[in-house]
Amino acid sequence: MFCTKIIAFTMVLALLTPALEALPNFRAYTSDHADIAVRLVDGELETYWENDFMTVDGELAGDKPLPRTSIRALGVFDAATPALIRPEGSQLDHLGVEAGEPIYILPSGGTPNTLPYLGLASEAPSLSAIDGLASWRVSLVDMVGPEDGVFNLYSDVLNPNMSTYDGIDSDDYITMGPGDHFHFNWAFSHLGGYDLFLKFEALDGDGNTILEVTEPFRFHITDGGGYETYADWRRTFFLLEDLDNDAISGPMADPVGDGRTNLERYAFGKFPEWQFEWVEHGGEDYPGVRVTVREGSEDMEIFLEHSYDLTDWDAVGVVEVSRESIFHFPGLEERVYRLEDNTPERAFFRARVEWQEPTE
Repeated sequence: MFCTKIIAFTMVLALLTPALEALPNFRAYTSDHADIAVRLVDGELETYWENDFMTVDGELAGDKPLPRTSIRALGVFDAATPALIRPEGSQLDHLGVEAGEPIYILPSGGTPNTLPYLGLASEAPSLSAIDGLASWRVSLVDMVGPEDGVFNLYSDVLNPNMSTYDGIDSDDYITMGPGDHFHFNWAFSHLGGYDLFLKFEALDGDGNTILEVTEPFRFHITDGGGYETYADWRRTFFLLEDLDNDAISGPMADPVGDGRTNLERYAFGKFPEWQFEWVEHGGEDYPGVRVTVREGSEDMEIFLEHSYDLTDWDAVGVVEVSRESIFHFPGLEERVYRLEDNTPERAFFRARVEWQEPTE
């Protein structure tokens, strides 16, 4: 049984220098090419994102390798990039949805170019230092995802290389040679967050394991609608091992150390925009503000208010001029507001949030 407690706060305006390395993880990789790859570091295997000019948080990220926990593959299946519909035929039951229902696929061919185009790779130069290396085996050993979520990796949809439909076993793997680079279709049955635990094994000529490493990679499948609750946002941006640690991922935590809580980031984004500007209307200029705010959340309301004296605040008299979704930040919008009245000598704006904290 749950009830709600209302927590209200306002957006704080300050000049801050964020500690970037402490920000919530998993920036959005939305398009272009990258590989889940393995390399040798100090005699141990390490997985990472092999970056081939992938687009991250709306910008090309160059070609430098990126840490595994800094990136999530974000598939946005909106009106511009709709999900495919599962055809009839029991031979496709392993996709995890009924015929006629959507299936969310990151395609092996890089088309459409609005989705991540990714593969698996064993091309890192450091791997040549492994004595006796003959081949690689990459296995799916676990998945953390939606309760009804099913994942399939395949080149041939009728014969998936990896599938969680009937559980995960020793058959869920692919093999590669040293220096190989393969692309696959990555199919997800439902919207939500998925952590795929992949094991890379360096094998000798007899198939014996020389070295191995198992680490999760995060995927985020969405229709672009954002997060219904703070718990959904939390699940997307924090490491699995930090999800139950309120000191790191809790709503009132400040893991960055810049004075803003996770709840504020949930409401306004990691790097909120708050820009005062003049807005033209009917041939006259009005005081206005441009701000990023969360849309579509069921546990939160955001009110844009104004004041003439920093004492009395009111949402009446504030007009929304425009709103635009931010593709790589699902559920976040950039909005412009103005005052109805352009005669005051001065005016102030604030964004006030009411969040319904679930309590037992």
